[in-house]
Amino acid sequence: MKKFLILVFAILLAVPTLTGCSIRINNYENKLYSEKDINKNIKVGSIQDNILTREKAMAKALDIFDKGFNIKLNRENLNESVRIIRKAEKDILYWNITWTSINTKKMYNCVIDTSNGKIKSISLYNPNEENKGEKVEYILKEKDILSVVNPLFKALKINPNNYHINDGGIAYGYMVQNQVFNFKNKRDDKEDITIIVNCNNKAITSFFINTYEN
Repeated sequence: MKKFLILVFAILLAVPTLTGCSIRINNYENKLYSEKDINKNIKVGSIQDNILTREKAMAKALDIFDKGFNIKLNRENLNESVRIIRKAEKDILYWNITWTSINTKKMYNCVIDTSNGKIKSISLYNPNEENKGEKVEYILKEKDILSVVNPLFKALKINPNNYHINDGGIAYGYMVQNQVFNFKNKRDDKEDITIIVNCNNKAITSFFINTYEN
């Protein structure tokens, strides 16, 4: 439980850092990273063949915000940051994609495994909600959270019946009251999912797949 709470607060603290990293890149300046661009950072023989290119990763992220959150992002109106991050101990590379609205400063972040295209995490941040951190009496129940996560799980092809739902309680981030849920995989004890929901608007603000080693 202690490790889980540490992870939750790490996710909450990561959002402002990501917003500070976004830079403006015009669409015509975007280039495809080739297999060589990615492989030069990886030990020989340690990467899978099905590498996800930069543009495919961005298309996947845009699609998941559309289908999973009903948010259609227009890149012409967004600041854009796209970079590769590494999980060094496993030689795993991830696309870390962040879009920030020029007008509203809302932030949308998606992290995707370059080797298999699997989405590792999704975060949404709305600075306009920072002053709406009033406590709410209504707390989501299991049936409520299933209704909230259904579009995202459907888009990610995740079957909620394969998971036990644990309520991690209330956590505060950026003056906003959040409720944390941990989906424990019934079949695989090396993987679970953390979902953070804004209690004020009952919207997902963070999705994170956790993997564990023996």
